[in-house]
Amino acid sequence: MNDYVAGRHFLQTPGPTNLPDRVLLYAEDGEAVAVAVHDRGLRPETVLVRRSTLEDVFLRLTGRSLIE
Repeated sequence: MNDYVAGRHFLQTPGPTNLPDRVLLYAEDGEAVAVAVHDRGLRPETVLVRRSTLEDVFLRLTGRSLIE
């Protein structure tokens, strides 16, 4: 498992997904990861914690968005 911010909260993934307008982090506890990001001195413009959508699953499996 990769330890990017708060390792114990992340799912087994290859790491963050970088998109042109955002970075996606997949985690079991999004709130804990958001706190850990701030604790490490990172200050993102916005943070959104939500459940995965079908598009998120497609992106993780294929590496491409539905729009591409």
